[in-house]
Amino acid sequence: MKKSGSRPWGQWLAAFIIIATGLISIWQSRPDGQFHLWVLDVGQGDAIFIQTPDNYQILIDGGPSDQVLVGLGRHMPFWDRSIDLIILSHPHADHLTGLIDVARRFQIGEVWTSGAVHTTPEFTSWQAVLASRNIEERNVWAGVTKQFDNLGLEVIYPLTDQTGVQSTSQHDATVVVRLTTGSATALLTGDLETEQEKRILAAYCPDQQRPCPRLKTDLLKVPHHGSKTGLEPDFLAAIAPKQAIISNGEKNPYGHPHPITLDRLAAAAVATWRTDLQGTISAQISASGWLVTAEK
Repeated sequence: MKKSGSRPWGQWLAAFIIIATGLISIWQSRPDGQFHLWVLDVGQGDAIFIQTPDNYQILIDGGPSDQVLVGLGRHMPFWDRSIDLIILSHPHADHLTGLIDVARRFQIGEVWTSGAVHTTPEFTSWQAVLASRNIEERNVWAGVTKQFDNLGLEVIYPLTDQTGVQSTSQHDATVVVRLTTGSATALLTGDLETEQEKRILAAYCPDQQRPCPRLKTDLLKVPHHGSKTGLEPDFLAAIAPKQAIISNGEKNPYGHPHPITLDRLAAAAVATWRTDLQGTISAQISASGWLVTAEK
């Protein structure tokens, strides 16, 4: 007969496995003093999470659902419930919806947007959450910069203040950010399309030099999920990336990425990564620049 209060060995083993699994999870999610950029696999949308060596955290867009919370959970310690900066590239649902859930669950230091307004339920909910949680919102445009230890952020688009503007295309006010950390650069382009690319080239590369020194980048987040309406050959020549990441959903109804865009990247010998085929894409800084790896 078992003594009162004793546990079968199977229960002790199960408890040990649960504790060990939890400790391993904590160990794996701890800050490691490295610079990380993850293009999260959130389906047909964008969500980019950045962590600096000093543990500053930045989230650019949140994807079309609460799937972004899963991605954050994999790359943030479970006790960490704060994000220093959120950047909303533009208020289309596939970039905004997940941020509503993030803003409800995390302490947010600051939010950057273009200031353009939208009429969708998602945008209304987003504004309500920011107001209810007293989250500071800053409208940004070209020339705005911020420094996080060794990471520099520069807004290069929109070119002018878009506060209160309700454009026929929200892409007109897409917030585009250029990152610089050490000698490595990245260009995060939201849903830029051909017309916005032309405006950027006219503003930053008036001498038509290719590559363009103000825009040249090592790592590109491909505009608009690889749509054929973006990444014109002249823009690609100006930024001259070595590697590119396309954020899009598996078997999405839009046909993203378009074969035209893939052909342009291949012709320019740009190593290309895709979340629909490879899951979350990770980029770290190595001695030779960006070290990019895929989940799958």
